[in-house]
Amino acid sequence: MPLPDQIVSPLLRLTIANTKQKEAGDRLFEWGAKVFYFEGSRCLQLCNFASKFTIVMALVTDDMIKRLPEYIFEYLYDVYAGDPQMKKLIDRYLADNTIMFFDKLADRVTISSMNHFQVYFMDDGDRFYDFAEGNLIRTRALNKKVNCDY
Repeated sequence: MPLPDQIVSPLLRLTIANTKQKEAGDRLFEWGAKVFYFEGSRCLQLCNFASKFTIVMALVTDDMIKRLPEYIFEYLYDVYAGDPQMKKLIDRYLADNTIMFFDKLADRVTISSMNHFQVYFMDDGDRFYDFAEGNLIRTRALNKKVNCDY
């Protein structure tokens, strides 16, 4: 994914700069992303700076990377499917999140938290075996376990 300073469109660059300035310091709108590999396949760990809500994705393709904002909200809705009040808050969060972009991760606390999670909970990817059914990895069940029980 291109970083904000690599975006060609002047209008999009301006929109990102304005969004970045408006949301600066609001950790609820900041997410960390970390790539790791499991059995040679690219996986992704996403972590919200404020809530530490964590999403783990397996077998990540380039198309999935392009659609990452959609996946984030799908997992949020899935984890909180039984909580109508939380779903309303997610709707508000979505309405406030008019544009999503990714920049270099420099927050040491989040980096440390993500590294710890990858080693101790994900067991460097081996946790996927607990959620495997044949060739399918049940990431929805994994993400519910992560965010409700861990």
